[in-house]
Formats: sequence, C-alpha cells, structure tokens
Amino acid sequence: MPRRARPSAWSVGSRQVLTGPYRFRKGVSIVLGALAAIAAVVVIALRSPSLSNQNATVAETQPQASTGSSDVQPPRPLRAAETPSKAAPAPQATAEKPATREEVEKLVATKNAEERKELQKFEAEGWTPVAAPSPDLPLLSLDPRLLPTREKELRKQLETNSLQDDQLDNAMVIATDAEEPRTRTAAIQAIGRSNSERAKELVLQLFDEVEDDNDRRLVLGYVRPESLDDPSVNWLISKLGEPHLADDFKKQMTFSLVLAEIAQAGENHEHDLPKLLERVPEAWRQQVLDSYHTITRED
Repeated sequence: MPRRARPSAWSVGSRQVLTGPYRFRKGVSIVLGALAAIAAVVVIALRSPSLSNQNATVAETQPQASTGSSDVQPPRPLRAAETPSKAAPAPQATAEKPATREEVEKLVATKNAEERKELQKFEAEGWTPVAAPSPDLPLLSLDPRLLPTREKELRKQLETNSLQDDQLDNAMVIATDAEEPRTRTAAIQAIGRSNSERAKELVLQLFDEVEDDNDRRLVLGYVRPESLDDPSVNWLISKLGEPHLADDFKKQMTFSLVLAEIAQAGENHEHDLPKLLERVPEAWRQQVLDSYHTITRED
C-alpha cells in the first residue's frame, strides 16, 4: 500500500511555502493564543479595580517633575478628609458631688443594721454583750498622782506591761515616791527591762535618786555595759572614785566592769585586762582583779 503524503514545505526563492493542511493549523493556533492573552488582561483588570485609582491618586498628590519649564505647579492642599486629626482633649475630671443628708442617713442605717445582725449572731451562740468601760488614761499612763489612792493598780500595770517611752518619766517618779517597797521594785524592774536608750540613761540617774540601799543594789543590777566603749563604763569608773559611796556598791560595780571587758575581748580577755586596770582608780585595781578571778574561776 502506498504511504500517505505528510504536509511538506518547499521553497520558492527565499520564501518557504506551506502546503494547504499545515498552513491552516498554524493560523488557528495564532488566533487562539491572541484570545488567551486578551482574556488574561481582562481578568487582571477585574481583580485590581483600585490599581488605576491608586495610580491616579498618587499622580494627583505628588508634584510633577520639572521638565525644564519655569511653571512648576505647587502641591495642592490636602482636603479636609485627608488632614491628620488632632488628639481630642482629655475630659476634665468632674468634682465629686458631696453626699446629701439623705444619703448619709441611709449609709448610717445600713451600717447599724449590719452591726445588729452581728450582735444577734453572737447572742445566738451564747455570748452576752456588756458595756465596756472607757479606757482609764491616768492609769495607763502611770500617772504618779494615783499613788495615794490607787498604788496597787499602778503596781499591777508595772508588773504586767512593758514601758513605752512616754511612761518612763512617770515610772521614775513611782520608783522614788511609792510607799510600798514592792511598788518601787516593780517600777525599777520595769525601767531596767526596757530596751530604750532613754531607759538606760534613767537607770544611771535613778541610782542617785533612790534612798533605800536595796533599791540602789537593784538599780546597779541593770547597769550592764556591753563593752568598755559603753557610756555606762565611764559612769561606773567615776563612782569608784567617790569617797562617800559605800564599798559594797563599789564591789558590785567592779563585777559589771569585768563583764564588760570579757564581752569585748572575748577569748583574749586575760591579755586585755590591763587596759581596764589602767582606767580604774588605783585603790580599786586589786578589787577588779579579784572580781575577774571570781568570774573566770573554773569550778
């Protein structure tokens, strides 16, 4: 069987001539490609409708570049909708309206009703409310003017409470003026137990103001210097030099001095003892040594 002839091309001069079937197929392809390109452009235009508007706005707001002409158009002013909005001023705080009398009375009534409910609750649980007496301010402040009639109550206050700074001066008066030794003792102990710096100063002052020897011994028991730099050390050393002071008080003072030296020197207290002896009156140096050996003696 003879073969079917395929489309072929032959040349006429410098041109290439297509046979009939091949020429028709190529023309159809060119037409279809052109239609596809036109459809793509239409789709892009439909999807970006604001593109042309955006370009127009940019062209409208931007000044045109100079082309060598002297007629340069200035930029147009912004429209009202385009001007930046200023921050709105902050609203001023309005003054608080004072409560009316009716509002106050209503609030008081509400609080009273709440308290009555609480009271009824306690009564239901078996409690019996009683009227509490007002604070006895003269007694709480340790007023010494109560000594003639209420000394026992003052003593109880001194024995069961710690002193505040504003009570120290009244306690000093009680320590010197109370008739009963127990009351004076309670006042001295209350001052001595206080950690206030003012109380430490009053203890030294109290030694010269009390008249009973037992009270003075009690006062000396609260003279407790923590080191040889403590101000009370100078006071003790000065008392050792007073000729009219009884020797038993001075012996008690030497123990306080030795304890202060040991507290400051620590394990080297034996080597630092001469520093204390140099400050003590010569007549009482031996007594200081005796007190030192008594305290450091090993049983």
